Amino acid sequence: HVWSRTQQKYIPLRNVISPSALIPEESMIMRRDRIRSIIAQANPPQGTTAAESFSKIRESVEQIKLPSGYDLVWGGEYESNNFANESLGKKFPAAVLVMVLTTLIIFGRIRQTIVAWTCLPLIPVGVLSALLVTNLPFNFPSVLGLIGLIGMLLKNAIVLIGEIDRRVAMQGLDESVIIASCVSRLRPISLAAITTVAGMAPLLSDIFFQSMAVTIMGGLALSSLLSLLSIPVFYAIAHGKKYKPE
Repeated sequence: HVWSRTQQKYIPLRNVISPSALIPEESMIMRRDRIRSIIAQANPPQGTTAAESFSKIRESVEQIKLPSGYDLVWGGEYESNNFANESLGKKFPAAVLVMVLTTLIIFGRIRQTIVAWTCLPLIPVGVLSALLVTNLPFNFPSVLGLIGLIGMLLKNAIVLIGEIDRRVAMQGLDESVIIASCVSRLRPISLAAITTVAGMAPLLSDIFFQSMAVTIMGGLALSSLLSLLSIPVFYAIAHGKKYKPE
């Protein structure tokens, strides 16, 4: 009730104002690129990654027919991964060129540089095998691990080829020299791979770095072993007539 000065008495409030009602309204209008937007958000179920959940719902969501003037754009982790991959793709060729030039400067010869880079096609063997066994996606952290893996394998190749070159300069190029060089560098290369794999093990419990850890661990373990077999073969092939098997 409110006091009425004209009537000198209290009158009901409904005689003075209209009935009130709660009406929902947008308190803040979200915009994306200056266009009104509605953002639908969700978290992946516990125990699964965002990439796995996204692959399950993507087709169903994209089949939804939208009214005229409406568009659907994927954001979140999918958008962030695409942006990071595009940025990395622009700078990666320059990084590869620097690594090639560095390898060429270290050896001073084109043949040795080519032999060192022949170990890189072995990387997908270890990486894909590890990701398939662990059922993990190849996401942006995995790409970072793959780039680091390239440097690790090149380091192993440089160590092995350097030992072969040193022995060849003293004894000449034949099968026994190549085998002795590989046996000589088996321990340091293996220990370096084992310590790196052990150092990545704690990251297996982290959801974000899990894929990167598996990429480095699987790729380095298997690719290092295969490179010990492939590099001597390619070294002998690259030197052609100079190589005289016993």
